[in-house]
Amino acid sequence: MATIKTTPHSDPARWVVIYPCYLNSKKTAGEGRKISKQLAISDPTIEEILSIVNNGGLKVGAERKLHPRDPERDNHQLMGRVRVQIKNDDGTPVKPEIPNRMALFRYIATMIPKLKTRQTAGAPGGSAPAPSASAGGKKNKKKK
Repeated sequence: MATIKTTPHSDPARWVVIYPCYLNSKKTAGEGRKISKQLAISDPTIEEILSIVNNGGLKVGAERKLHPRDPERDNHQLMGRVRVQIKNDDGTPVKPEIPNRMALFRYIATMIPKLKTRQTAGAPGGSAPAPSASAGGKKNKKKK
């Protein structure tokens, strides 16, 4: 009987690959989005994904590779992918709350909006334009 040699889960080739388009709410499933639009976030970056995964205590690696379906190949913010180890060599999850790749995608998508860079960008900008946006909406309603 022949034995099948498998590489250990600690080998980076076996780690889960994450492209920013997997989590991008502006992408369709055909363009590479892997999670539902309700969970997806607007324009995630490699830096944000790396920050979340590093702070989560998982082993991570970044690569300069582009998603094959990504038409925005010139956008440097979205360039690259991240590899994450989610299983130990014995097959058990590194973190019990992240047992598989979909759980990892959901975890990252829920944590990115909590980053300081997302909150500080949204808080001052969100409070000032909100009244003008609602006023603009009222004006549009009057025009109709």
